[in-house]
Amino acid sequence: DISNLPFEIRRNLELLRELDRLYQVSSDKLQVAENAYIERAQRTILDFPLPIHEEDEAVVVPTTEELRAFIHNPEELEKIETYRRDTQQLIEEKKAVANQTYNIIQCALDKLDTDLAEYENLLRGTGEFLKAPVVKNERTVKQNLAAVPPNIRLLAKPNELCAMRVNPAQLGTDAEWILGKVISYNPETGLFVVSDEDPDSIEKKKFTLPESQIKTVGYGLEKVSKGDTVFAVYPETTSFYQATVSQPPRKISGSVAAVPSNLFIYVQFKDDSDEFGITHEKMVMLNHVTKKIAVELL
Repeated sequence: DISNLPFEIRRNLELLRELDRLYQVSSDKLQVAENAYIERAQRTILDFPLPIHEEDEAVVVPTTEELRAFIHNPEELEKIETYRRDTQQLIEEKKAVANQTYNIIQCALDKLDTDLAEYENLLRGTGEFLKAPVVKNERTVKQNLAAVPPNIRLLAKPNELCAMRVNPAQLGTDAEWILGKVISYNPETGLFVVSDEDPDSIEKKKFTLPESQIKTVGYGLEKVSKGDTVFAVYPETTSFYQATVSQPPRKISGSVAAVPSNLFIYVQFKDDSDEFGITHEKMVMLNHVTKKIAVELL
């Protein structure tokens, strides 16, 4: 169905279809005329009077030129030549329309490639670009898709808070994630420059870290539910610990925009029970919460 294609391409495809039809008609006429000419020529040659030599009564075989002149029919040949010209003209028109259609589509593809490249550079500059993972099979595709919860931004942007793992040697459950702030991001190297958000530090430390050691916080968590596993900054610290959501996000009184910096949730931190074995709820700002670490570990 070509009804949804752009007008110019749809018009050219319809024209190609019509040229195909006209070509078939012209080609059929040409074939009929050529076959008729050949059949008439064969019958005429069979009726060609063969002269006999008077001295030895031998049959005189006519030359090719004599036979060609004998079967020559200018009107039929002109008709055949006309059909050939018409058929060839239709072929040239069809080629021209096909090339024009190809050029239109190619220009659109080139424009799309340019736009995608510009958009990619824009995303790289803002830290939102993620390189496509190497996928070996359909099962891996499903696993990769399932591993990233919907609506979670993949890269932190400059001037945003983030979770950072300063020590690359720490992996898995032994890794220590702390609260940081993105200063800049280099899309060519994939490196972040981040600062430590420890409020007790007079001069904030700066670190240069790869994408694998930086996780977004807050974004995509507006709809986390009770019982969800997250990693949140423990109150009065800058360290992330595993926790379970006990109350879904709420907006701070008086705030307008429902962004992570204006939302908070209640969580119960793992291994945080008191002397009576009770784990109390703690309020944490949503921009101090991430699911990225939980996705990797759980």
